This record gives sequence, structure tokens and C-alpha cells, in this order.
Amino acid sequence: MTKMREQGLKKNFKRMFWIQALLNVKILNVVSTLFYLHRGLTLSQIFYLTVLWAIVSLLFEIPSSYLADRWGRKKTLILGILLSLVHWVLYIFADNFIVFAVSLSLASLQFASFSGTDDALIYDTNKELGNENNSIGKLGKYYSARSLFKI
Repeated sequence: MTKMREQGLKKNFKRMFWIQALLNVKILNVVSTLFYLHRGLTLSQIFYLTVLWAIVSLLFEIPSSYLADRWGRKKTLILGILLSLVHWVLYIFADNFIVFAVSLSLASLQFASFSGTDDALIYDTNKELGNENNSIGKLGKYYSARSLFKI
């Protein structure tokens, strides 16, 4: 393995940490129901949105894992980031149930594309660097990013 390749692989851990940290800034979660109500949704529609999110996530969990194995882990994570960006743009400007449904479906697809793919990328990076035994520690640091902005 070349020195340049090794340095590039080591950067994966820092990049993954900050991607996880920034994707878990969920300030809107605190007031999301009020946001939905203000945008004209009813409580039953809000309930249906959460059900839709769960169904889309469930349906695309395995296909997204297949995509990560077939297409590549980094490309799948980048796709997830792009889906998240489109989700937020739609979410901010949404004013009816259909636009919210599309937006939250994209968020669910983003979740499915990250679920497991991120863990596999960290493990694969450690394996290529010859540090397979260090994977648990790297995963622990990675998952701590979820709580970084809550502190």
C-alpha cells in the first residue's frame, strides 16, 4: 500500500465522524410537530408521515446495502448526503402533505443508504490499513458523533 493511499484511508475516519455529526443536528425534531401544524397538516397526516418514513426505510434497507456492495460504499454515502440535501430543501419549503411525504421519503432513503454502509466503510478501511482489531474503537468514536451537538 502506498503512503498516499494510507493517508487517504486514515482521513475516512475524520470525514465519517463529521458527516455523522452534521447529519444528526436535528434542531427541528424538537418543534417538528408544531412546524407541521403551522404548515397546515393535521395530526393524522403527521402520523401518516411517520408511518411512511418507516415503510420506506424498511423497504429500502436491503436494496441500499446491495447498492453499497455493488456500487461502492463511498458512492452510496455520497448519494445519501445528496438525498438529505434535497430532503431539506423540500422540507423547508413544503406547504402540503404531498411535498412533506416526498421530502420524508427522501430522508428515509438517506437513512437506508447510511444504515450499515457507514459501519462497513469503517471496517473495510481498518481492514485495508491492517488494524481490524481497532474497528470497535473507531466505530465507538464514529457513533459518538451522534451526540456531539447535543452536548
